[in-house]
Amino acid sequence: MTAAWALSGWSNRDTELQMRWHLASDRKLYWRSWDGETVVYDDLSDDTHYLEPLAAEIFETLLARAADTDALVESVGRSLGLSPDQELRRAVAAVTARLCQAGLIVERSA
Repeated sequence: MTAAWALSGWSNRDTELQMRWHLASDRKLYWRSWDGETVVYDDLSDDTHYLEPLAAEIFETLLARAADTDALVESVGRSLGLSPDQELRRAVAAVTARLCQAGLIVERSA
């Protein structure tokens, strides 16, 4: 099997590159930001979520467009004045996992 994958040029990395984070489209999300605080109300679950600054920046980035993890790291790093290093990448991965678990965002192919 390994030889067939190598010959076809397929790799797990190829599929990862095609995945993008999107706002959940199966629900209405209402959000409000003021004085550096952001909350999101999810009408499907009837939950209100407080977003800490990194989560708020990721959410606001996804309001404008879908993005893969690399694009999120670059965008939030620039916006928050952080270096787009491995530490920020881990933080973005943790936050996107929490936002996904809360049902606010989903990951799907581009």
